[in-house]
Amino acid sequence: MSDDEPMILVLANSQDIGALRVFSDLRKRKIPSRLVSTDELLLASNWSHDPTGDSLVILGSGASIAKENAAAILNRITIVDPPHMRMASEADRLYAQCEFFALILSWLTQFGARVHNKPHAASLCGQQSSALEDRLAMECAGLPIEPFSISTGGRFEFGSSGGQFAYYDSTRVDSALSGIAVERVPATFLAGQPAIVIPDEREWKRYSATVVGGQVVDRNTPAAIHPLIMEVIRSRNLSIAEVFYTVSRTGETGLCSINPIPPLDQAAARDAVIRLLLATAREHSSRL
Repeated sequence: MSDDEPMILVLANSQDIGALRVFSDLRKRKIPSRLVSTDELLLASNWSHDPTGDSLVILGSGASIAKENAAAILNRITIVDPPHMRMASEADRLYAQCEFFALILSWLTQFGARVHNKPHAASLCGQQSSALEDRLAMECAGLPIEPFSISTGGRFEFGSSGGQFAYYDSTRVDSALSGIAVERVPATFLAGQPAIVIPDEREWKRYSATVVGGQVVDRNTPAAIHPLIMEVIRSRNLSIAEVFYTVSRTGETGLCSINPIPPLDQAAARDAVIRLLLATAREHSSRL
């Protein structure tokens, strides 16, 4: 693939299995595409970026990324941690993270409608919020949500008050526990962090629905809640996302939270993502 040939660009952190699956499917279909990890982007041999003009990134491999060849972008960047600064002092490392975050935010914004999901000022892969913020925002919008309460102190055991516990700052907990389910963690694991008490799973079953390009792609998601899910997605300006919801024994439905980086472990979801990327690419290039 030559540098001036239009392509679909997949940007993701190095351990993003969903991105690898999409890229593999693109290659199997012989669709011109390139997978670029966040580290590879941060270690690019040349960055030339004008927020009001043109930009050019030359990767260490010699491949280039510019408006002329990036016809559509699947953006799944979550963490910006420059590899060449990882042995620096904490202050210098934080400074570098902030500077590169701002650079990539501005760079992605320049591609406009070619990017799915569009970057947000607080997170590069669409607007991301904590589980608590998601619930409060949906409640303020008048949408039905999963019942919950908030605990700010005291010692709790699993199942006390008839519920389980989730954290306000789920990113820190996920990192600290290396993938252990957040809702299984006692509320006191991180001192001072407000915790959400969610209903007992025997009363409310939790599900998720993947949304791509304005369509719910999971066949098992009840059609009755499709409008609720789409309203949540539109409020976040996301084109690809996973929405968690619960259904009670009596049939009540409540929305829980939004994940702008769905796992894409189902072929139907990846097919929908590829169709969206191809449609976007063909809007911006007649050669793809």
